[in-house]
Amino acid sequence: MFKKSLLLLLIVSTMYGEKESPMAREIKKMKFEPLKWEVPAVGKDIKKVAGESGIVLYIKENHSLPLVEINVYIKGGPAYMEYGQKLHPWLIASCLMRGGTLSYDPDELIDSLEFNAIDINVKSNDEYFSLSMAFQPQFEELAIKLMEEILFKPRFDAEIVYNEKLKIINEWQRSMDDPGQLLYEASKEVLYNGHPLGSKPDFESFNAVTPQEILGIHKRFFQPKNMVVSVVGDINSDSLVNILFSVFDSKYNNDYDLELKPAPTLGERKVYFVQREIPQGYIHFVQDAPAGYFEDTYKISLVSDILGGGFNSKIVSKVRNELGLAYSTYAYFSSLTNLKGTFYAFSATRSDAVEQSIYCIEDVIKQMENGQISEEELNLSKESFLNSSVTSVRNDWAYVQRLALRSLFGFPDDYFERMNDEIKDLTLQDIKDASKEYLDHEKMSIIIVGDSTKINLKTIEKFGPIELLAL
Repeated sequence: MFKKSLLLLLIVSTMYGEKESPMAREIKKMKFEPLKWEVPAVGKDIKKVAGESGIVLYIKENHSLPLVEINVYIKGGPAYMEYGQKLHPWLIASCLMRGGTLSYDPDELIDSLEFNAIDINVKSNDEYFSLSMAFQPQFEELAIKLMEEILFKPRFDAEIVYNEKLKIINEWQRSMDDPGQLLYEASKEVLYNGHPLGSKPDFESFNAVTPQEILGIHKRFFQPKNMVVSVVGDINSDSLVNILFSVFDSKYNNDYDLELKPAPTLGERKVYFVQREIPQGYIHFVQDAPAGYFEDTYKISLVSDILGGGFNSKIVSKVRNELGLAYSTYAYFSSLTNLKGTFYAFSATRSDAVEQSIYCIEDVIKQMENGQISEEELNLSKESFLNSSVTSVRNDWAYVQRLALRSLFGFPDDYFERMNDEIKDLTLQDIKDASKEYLDHEKMSIIIVGDSTKINLKTIEKFGPIELLAL
């Protein structure tokens, strides 16, 4: 009954476009028990050790389930490649899963994993690879042996490499039919113009790359000195440390040191348009921001939340609740990077409402810049942000891997431990100052994916000179 009532309130708010929806008012009435913020501490509850090879391990015993989960994060990916080679890391990740190893041919590797119920996944992200593995404790020895083989002794079988190339090209081409993915790629091209991360794939180079060349690229990235590992589960942490040190051994390091090409500064404000025959317009505001952990990290977390982080945020209240222009709209700072951070504001709306949506989002950003933030908004944001944050690290498996990943980007080990006190201590003036310092609508470019026969580009020119992007 409660769920039905909330659904009815949401429908009413959408139909009548009230400034503050009934749903928002009901949420404000809800009372919760005071948040109990307790997270495991590194050095006390979580064992952190570094090996001679440069490997860093975060290990937490948890015997509540017969389960072990290992996550390996490896610096590397498209940001470290040459211009146009952004698909090469995808091929490495795909072949690590399916291309076999020195001791196992492709079929044997898959059979060993499946027969022993060892779940494994390898992904390539913009600035890192990730390998995640989950298994039952009785298969620990085999699972760790297979992990070592996959990470450091891949085969890159020629037939598998050829087939995976075809799959990746097909996946890329299909992703360009998804307006949301297209908007993301267009935004990267704008933000990283001239940088490998912002380049289009060079399919000729990709098709021509050999298994031996892929192996050479792999060896540049997959060195223990470039890795951070998290382990949580039904383990003996003391004995496991020695086992993992023998796996992530210095013999797998080489003389190649990774180097990131500096990220370019976002140019003058423009409106970038990508033509697609779709019924909606997909919109991004983008602006350069600080990267990694810095002195105002907690402040911009609340700036994000107040501006576009939840149902009561300024952008959602205006664009969705009051005007009914979009179902999905939000804003946030992305700082989990060693290149440069980015501010994003997003909305997807009707083609005939693109101009109005842009105007409203920009107007709300201006309000933040000018300090139009209330104590009520701040307090509501603190409560919602802390509740959502503690939920996102609700168990050891989620928490320890987040610690390990953030360490790649300069976040301190006590980042989550301090979060509750740091957020609660922030004042309204702190948030006003941070908004003024890190938000600047005049430096934001706008990217639109939509149909120019339905979106009046002449009226969009008021927001900046229009440049067409071909993707």
